[in-house]
Amino acid sequence: MSVEQVHDLHFGSLDAPPSADVLRRCQGFLVRSTDGRVGVAQTLRGGRRRPSSLPVLAGRRSGILLMIALEEIQSIFFAERRIVIRTSAKIVATERLGCAKRRQTEVVPST
Repeated sequence: MSVEQVHDLHFGSLDAPPSADVLRRCQGFLVRSTDGRVGVAQTLRGGRRRPSSLPVLAGRRSGILLMIALEEIQSIFFAERRIVIRTSAKIVATERLGCAKRRQTEVVPST
C-alpha cells in the first residue's frame, strides 16, 4: 500500500497510539505542534517490536534527537507528509547526534 492510498489518521486521548507499521511510513515527515515546527520524523528504532516513542530530529541544524511519546501524536496527514503532536508533548528522552565520542543520551524524568 503506498502512502498516497492511506487515509489521514486522528488519535483521541483514549485511542491506541499508531502502530509501528504506520510509523515506519512516516520517516521524513514534518512534525509540528500547535506551537509550530518541532522537527522531522526519523527511522524507528527497535526492529519489529512495538516502539514507545517517535524519534524526531529537532530544529533544522540542532543535532538533537527528541524521543516523543507515541501517545502525544494527535494526527498523521500522509498526503502532506506531516505529523501533528499535542501542545506540550511529553518528551521521553533526548540525544545529541554527531561524533560517536560525543553522543549523549538524556532520559527526561516523568512528571
